[in-house]
Amino acid sequence: PAPGQQVWDALADFAAYPEWNGAALIVEEPRHPGEITYSFDIVHAGGKRQTWSYPGRVVERDAPNILRWRVGLVGLLVIDMAYELRPEGPATMVRHTARLTGLAPTVRRGHFERMLQPILDVTLASLLDRVARPGGAVATARVGSNGGPPTNTARSRSRRR
Repeated sequence: PAPGQQVWDALADFAAYPEWNGAALIVEEPRHPGEITYSFDIVHAGGKRQTWSYPGRVVERDAPNILRWRVGLVGLLVIDMAYELRPEGPATMVRHTARLTGLAPTVRRGHFERMLQPILDVTLASLLDRVARPGGAVATARVGSNGGPPTNTARSRSRRR
C-alpha cells in the first residue's frame, strides 16, 4: 500500500515517466505548462514498432485527487485520460480511465480500445511497482497486429496502491 501523495508524485512527475513507465511517455512543454505530448509505442505481430504521439493539454490537476488530460486530433481521435485517487486506509485506490471519441473510434469500433488496453494495463502495473519499489524495472506493452490481442499485459483497471 502507498499513500495518495506518493502515488500522486509518481503520476504528476511527467519528466520521471521514462524511469518507470515503459508503456507511455508524457512530455510537458517547459514554456507552456499544461501543454503535453502523449506518446506510446505499438508493437505489432512480427515486431513492427510504431510510435504514436498526440498533442494535448492537462485539463485537471487537483493534487492529490485527480489528474486528467486530453490528447489527440479533434474530430478524428481524442483520448480523455484520467487518474482518480481515493484513500483507503494506508493504501490508495487508483481509478484509471480512458475515453475515446471522434470519427476513428466510431468507424473502427473496439479497435483503438484493444490497442490502448495494454498501454493502460502496463502503466498501472508499472505505477504499482514504482510506488512499491522506487527505481524498479520498466515494463513494456505490446499489442498484436491490427489492434489484436496483446502479447503481454497486466490486467487491472483499478488497483490499491
